[in-house]
Amino acid sequence: MANVIIFFILLFASINLVAGERFAVPYRPDIDLTKNAVYFNCNDANFTVDISRPLIPFNKLKMTLKTDIDTLTEVKATLNMKMDMGNFNYTFRNINGLYETEFILPKCLWGDKRWFVKLSIIYNHSQCEKVLLFDMVR
Repeated sequence: MANVIIFFILLFASINLVAGERFAVPYRPDIDLTKNAVYFNCNDANFTVDISRPLIPFNKLKMTLKTDIDTLTEVKATLNMKMDMGNFNYTFRNINGLYETEFILPKCLWGDKRWFVKLSIIYNHSQCEKVLLFDMVR
């Protein structure tokens, strides 16, 4: 019996070691990228984030970020679902003042369509983190 308990403890511990970061937030229209760009302010900067549409699994998508800051040091996006599909990490590149990244996301086998995006932005010795969301087409 003790061996069975130890087995399950080790199993659950190993699952948590490979699990992605979870940052699901409750739905709010002001963070939803599904149909429109999202605007937000962080510290002393304004940001606009948009994503290419239609949002179809297994198709290349492009996420863009515009800002009123001259130069950003680093922009990264981590994507995951509520049920933990694992982290999908992307770094934005600066193309003439527009920051963008491309990615392909899988389809959830259980029918979930909501993805969460945690943006990490570093600029002028400041750091900003913002969680956004979008719904894929089923």
